[in-house]
Amino acid sequence: MKHVRISGRRLAAVAVTVVLAATGGTLTALPAVAAPAATKEDPQQTTVAFPLNADVVGAGPSGFLSKTRGNAPEFRWTRYADGSSTVLPGAAAAGGGADLVVTGNRALLSVSSVIRIHDVSKPAVTSVEIDLDALGDYDYSGLADDTLLLGKYEGGYRVQYAATLDEAVLAGGTPKLRKLVGGPLVDCAAADEAWTDTASALYDCSIGETRGPAKIHVDLATGAQSWHVQEKDQWAWDGGGWGIYDRVVSVGNVAGGSEPDSIARDRSGALWLYRGTGDRNAPLAGRTSIGGGWQIYDRITGGSDVTGDGRSDVLASDKSGALWLYPGTGNANAPFSARKKIGGGWGIYNEITAVGDLAGAPAGDLLARDKAGVLWLYLGKGDGTFAARTRVGAGWGTFAGLTAVGDANGDGRADLLAWNGDETFYAGTGDWRAPFEPGARVSLTQDSSYGTVF
Repeated sequence: MKHVRISGRRLAAVAVTVVLAATGGTLTALPAVAAPAATKEDPQQTTVAFPLNADVVGAGPSGFLSKTRGNAPEFRWTRYADGSSTVLPGAAAAGGGADLVVTGNRALLSVSSVIRIHDVSKPAVTSVEIDLDALGDYDYSGLADDTLLLGKYEGGYRVQYAATLDEAVLAGGTPKLRKLVGGPLVDCAAADEAWTDTASALYDCSIGETRGPAKIHVDLATGAQSWHVQEKDQWAWDGGGWGIYDRVVSVGNVAGGSEPDSIARDRSGALWLYRGTGDRNAPLAGRTSIGGGWQIYDRITGGSDVTGDGRSDVLASDKSGALWLYPGTGNANAPFSARKKIGGGWGIYNEITAVGDLAGAPAGDLLARDKAGVLWLYLGKGDGTFAARTRVGAGWGTFAGLTAVGDANGDGRADLLAWNGDETFYAGTGDWRAPFEPGARVSLTQDSSYGTVF
C-alpha cells in the first residue's frame, strides 16, 4: 500500500477546509477542490464529529489526529470522508503528514521504549509494534511522512537513523535502518520540530573537538546533507550547552557545602558534579568529573538521606532491574562511596523519585511508579535499605515525570510535583498511609507566581 505524501501547502489547504460549525461541537469539512463549472449544484458539506476539549495535533491525506486535553489524553483519528473515527491506544502520539500515526507507551514519545505504527489510510486500522530497546536501544526522534526517525548512542556520540515504513514493515517486518548523520566528533540530536512533511529532517549537532554548534539538514530520500555551522548569538540555545546531557538531577548537598548540588550525565555515560553556590544569578559552579560508566542506568534519583548519616545519597536502577545505592560522602572530589546493591526486580518501575522524609522517620524515602501507573512508597530504614513497599494509589501513569521539591509550602513536610505539560502539586501529609493531600493544579513553568502556588 503506497502512502501519498502531502506537502506543507496542501496540508494547509486541507486544514483551511476544516472549519468549526457555529453550534453542536462539530467540524464542517468542505471539499478542497471546487465543483466543476458545468455543475449548478452547491458544494456538499460533510459534518464531522469532533471530540470535546480536544486539539488537532496532526493530519494526513485522509483525516486528522486529535488529542483531548487533560492528564489522560485520548488520541483519535477522524476521517474527512465520513466523519468516522478510531481511538488509537497510547500515552503519546504524533503524525508526520502521511496516513500513519505513531503512538508510544510513555507520556513522551522521546522516552518511549515501545512504539506502535498505525496505518490509518482505511477504516480498518492496522497496527504494528516496534520494541526500540530490542531493535538496538534506539530512541524515537520523529516521523516524517512515511519515514521513521530514530537515534542511538554509539561510542559516546548520538547518531541518527531513518527507516521507511513500507508494506513489509507495516506487516510486522523488521525496519531496515539507514544512517543519516552523526558519529565521531559529530553528535546529533533531533531539533525541535526536526521533521517536516517535505521528506527532510533537521538536527541540532555538536561538531569537532570543541563541540561547536551546528544545524544539519538531511534529505531523507537521498541522504544529502546541508551543514549550517553556528556562530555566537545565532539561534537561541536553552540552558547554555546543557543539551549534551541526557540526565540532570538535583541531589541535595553531596559535596559538603551549604547549598544543594546537581549531577549531570553526558551521552558517553560520564557523570559530572555541579556544586551549588547559593547565588541566584549563577547558582552552579563549574563542573567536575565524578566518573564514567553511568550509561548502564536508566533511572537516577537523589536528594534523600537514606543512610541516616546526614548526607544526601543517590539511587540508580540499571537496565537489568537492579537498584544501587551511592552513599554521599560530603567530599567534592569524591562525592560518593562505592555503590551497594539494594536488590533486584526494579525493572517493573518506569519512574523512581527520592522524596526525602515523607513519613516523619529519620531517613529518606523512595517513590516508585510501575508500568501500570500505580505509585508505591518505600519507607527508608536509615541504614540504606527500605521497608516493604506500600501502595500510594493508581492513576499516576498520566504524568510524564515526578519531581521531589522538598518542603515547598513551608509546613515542614516533603512535597511532590507531578508534571505532564501542566504541573500538579501534591503537599505531603507526614502520614505514610496517605502521604499526600489531593493534587492542586499549578503552572510553575508558565504564568503562576511563586507566592500563589506555595
